[in-house]
Amino acid sequence: MSSASAKQRLINVCNALGIPIETTKDDEAAALTIVSHLYVMPAIKEKPKRRDYGNSILQNAGAHFGANSRFVSAVGSVVIMMQEFPAWYDDFNKSATELAEQYQDLERAVYWLEIVGIGAGGSAVAAGVGKGIETGSVKEGAKKLGGRLAGKGAILEGIDKRLAARGLTRVAGIAGAVVVIGGTVAYYSALQEMEQIKSIMIHKFQNGEASDEDYKKVFGNDSRPELVKKYWEM
Repeated sequence: MSSASAKQRLINVCNALGIPIETTKDDEAAALTIVSHLYVMPAIKEKPKRRDYGNSILQNAGAHFGANSRFVSAVGSVVIMMQEFPAWYDDFNKSATELAEQYQDLERAVYWLEIVGIGAGGSAVAAGVGKGIETGSVKEGAKKLGGRLAGKGAILEGIDKRLAARGLTRVAGIAGAVVVIGGTVAYYSALQEMEQIKSIMIHKFQNGEASDEDYKKVFGNDSRPELVKKYWEM
């Protein structure tokens, strides 16, 4: 593997995991090995085995970077989330085609949420919620707000009324997983997941696991996948 290829892999996988690339500069080769192992951790179904796997990753990270390094802290945060909430990382195990279709579903959901006044520039339906979510962790926010936002609470009732007022009683891609945690949380959650899918897609594409069609579904019909070098071309 060339140094350029290794660097691009490191950037792509770190982006997908939400690990700041600058934290890897002390030992990029070791960091690539560590994050590559971390990337596949959600595929381990049994929690005890997943915990042991995560702990071994942390031990290796600490041995190379030092227990108090920013890189180990970032890896540790991801390990904990993967141990407890592996389903949040299901996108890592999906095919490029599945991801492309999911991205388009999310794109449609975001569009309709904006149509009914939820999200960027949105209304008082979820006043004060959006700003914190936009700058922080949607998943953490959803967890903390779960009791107030889940189910048929005020936010979802607000969405229902807005949809009904516009004659949109059944909107594919909204009434399901995307809006299950309600309104503004759902909007920013969808945006963040779209960004994660982009990070995963570029990794899959450069790794030869995604078609030009899959790539264009995520990055747009005007994108030029033929200009994006595969890892082995670097």
